Amino acid sequence: MSPQADSDQSQSASSKPAAAGGQSTTGRILACALCKQRRVKCTRSFPCENCVRAGVQCVQPTVQQRRRRFAERALLDRIQSYEGLLRNNNIPFEPLHGYQSASVPAPVSIRDDDSDPGCGRGSKEHEARDVWLSIKRVALEDDDDDEGDSDGNSSKFSNYEPPDRNIAAAIQSHDHLLFGAPNPNIHLPSMHPAQVQIFKLWQVYLDNVNPLLKVTHVPSLQARIIDAASHVDSVSPPLEALMFSIYSIAVRSMTDEECIASFHLPQDQLLSCYQVACKQALVRCTPWRSNDRDCLTALYLYLLSVGQQVDPRSLACMASVAIRIAQRMGLPYEPGSSISGCKTLEFEMRRRLWWSLVIFDNRLCEIVNQEKSTSLSPTWDCRVPLNINDFELRTDMKKPPATHEKTATESLFVVVWSELANFVRRSITHLDIIGAGKPSPEMVKLAKQEGGELRALEEMIESKYLAYCNPEVPLHHMTMWSTRSFFARARLVDHYLTYSATPAEQLTEAQRGQGFAHAIRMLECDTKIRTSPLTQGYLWHIETFQCPVLAYLHVLHGLAKRPGEEYADKAWIAVCENYESLVNGPNQTRSQMMFALKFSPVVMQGWEARQTLRRQRGQGPEEMPQIVLDSRIKAMQMHGIGPSEWSSASSGGDFIAADLFPNLHTNIAVGGGQSPSVVFPSALLPGGPSTPSGGRGGQEYGGAIASTMGGPFFGASSAGQGLIDTGMGEQFWSDDAFKFV
Repeated sequence: MSPQADSDQSQSASSKPAAAGGQSTTGRILACALCKQRRVKCTRSFPCENCVRAGVQCVQPTVQQRRRRFAERALLDRIQSYEGLLRNNNIPFEPLHGYQSASVPAPVSIRDDDSDPGCGRGSKEHEARDVWLSIKRVALEDDDDDEGDSDGNSSKFSNYEPPDRNIAAAIQSHDHLLFGAPNPNIHLPSMHPAQVQIFKLWQVYLDNVNPLLKVTHVPSLQARIIDAASHVDSVSPPLEALMFSIYSIAVRSMTDEECIASFHLPQDQLLSCYQVACKQALVRCTPWRSNDRDCLTALYLYLLSVGQQVDPRSLACMASVAIRIAQRMGLPYEPGSSISGCKTLEFEMRRRLWWSLVIFDNRLCEIVNQEKSTSLSPTWDCRVPLNINDFELRTDMKKPPATHEKTATESLFVVVWSELANFVRRSITHLDIIGAGKPSPEMVKLAKQEGGELRALEEMIESKYLAYCNPEVPLHHMTMWSTRSFFARARLVDHYLTYSATPAEQLTEAQRGQGFAHAIRMLECDTKIRTSPLTQGYLWHIETFQCPVLAYLHVLHGLAKRPGEEYADKAWIAVCENYESLVNGPNQTRSQMMFALKFSPVVMQGWEARQTLRRQRGQGPEEMPQIVLDSRIKAMQMHGIGPSEWSSASSGGDFIAADLFPNLHTNIAVGGGQSPSVVFPSALLPGGPSTPSGGRGGQEYGGAIASTMGGPFFGASSAGQGLIDTGMGEQFWSDDAFKFV
């Protein structure tokens, strides 16, 4: 036998024990057990250098049958790309993970364009990329990933040794940035109301709050609350925080009279008690570093409950924290392989919570004039919630139920608002305002059609949702009129942007009439909601998300400058009726005091212009409406005139706008060469002969109230409209005299 053969035989013999130890059958040497556990680079010698340096025994792993692994991520990317092509071409299909309804989109479908990088989700090279996934692919060895799960989700952190417990305790002891450290004097179980009252508050939540938010799944949560009500000492921290937030927002949606009748305490005391407990419960469940959806929901409901009691600038910062938590949890993005273990119920609840948070955040950005900071942008792909009922979602479902195409479900309000927000975030107007890039070609095409984007959206909403509403159902009534108010405000904003380069005095009668028609429509829709007995439980939502300040600015300034226009009578009726619905509404109303306080100059100016015009036409004086009476009384208060002289306000007295507001501009175009208008019917005025309530003209108000500046969530802000004339600048927000009612 030749020496070369002897050498080959010896090498073959020496390779066998290696295969039985650390070498695979293919001759590939595996990392030793200690290096694999420590996740460090092994020299793959026996013993390896790391073990020699550490002075420990080097143990080579036993040979295991290597599982055949597919490139799951690449495969899922290809499937997702194919699904996108099918969806963009309106081809029905069954999605891989069951989170997308395969039905053909509505006539107005807002889809992503694969060729336009300005849309936020363009072609492959413009898609959001997972940095940690790239690190995993590049930095880790192939054999380091052998123990990953079958879904392709590597347990790359599972073998890390836990950090030093003292270090972890030291970090967590300072982890109370938002609500401070836990208060040892507060015993949370004793802060819960009695069991009967828990169920009362839960029912109020179901009636007043849940239909408008749908951020909790009632069938599954109700069973948990019933069980927790019997064992308040052993409730988990996330559920306890959620329960206290439900108590808070339920009380927030009630009137003071309802709170006294049901719980024998005024609303402010109940709110104070439950909000303190909710803060302590949030400290315990730490939503800022938790991935529990209940924690984030509790934080969101808490922020809604305190919205009327804090400066909007502070609330906007807290809402930004909630948005950042939601982004960390992945709520803005459709679930893929990274959370494939989630059920259909979890998918849907994540969508609902994200859309509700985004609309709330955008609303606050409008109020504080920070539209460019809004999270309502086309950079994420969370889909609109499904138009389904809660009982159709079960915890064990793997595929979503079919969405209702021609039925108004209990999710109607949430779905419609999400549709509106989804359209807005891709609209040309909104993208121009926030500076978020170019609109998609589809939106450009819609804008060129007759009526533009808004007409296409309105036709879709009317035919797909509102056509199946029953106006005698509270939720349907709320949805119909709030949606129509949205379109009125959106058209008013579009009117401003269209004629922004044209001076106001150069606008034609028709152009001015269009703006007034939209503003009056806003006021009429808002009045429909506030005065209807069907929607009294929903007024908290109106105060949080909608307020017709923009309409008041437009109408009152127009009436002061041109009291003889043909729309003047209708405008005065709309203003007076809406104002009465504000001041005679529940005491929770946040904006009701703002009008008499901040619009007093322009209200008195407009009323005097109207009366001057009537005198020129030989007509007698009108009975003073409530908004003018309140404006005069507020002006007298500001000038130190006591209550004994208020009686002169109702009769006109000797006070005029120029006396009470010397800096007020009085260049009023009386008549303006227009045709005479019909005499304003005083019987239709609030507090007039046909109004049995008689108003609250002589009542002293409790001071200033923080304003809400815009409508639901259409791109432009009203903060820049008429701030100088109405005094709603920095001083408005920093006034120490704020008293919230």
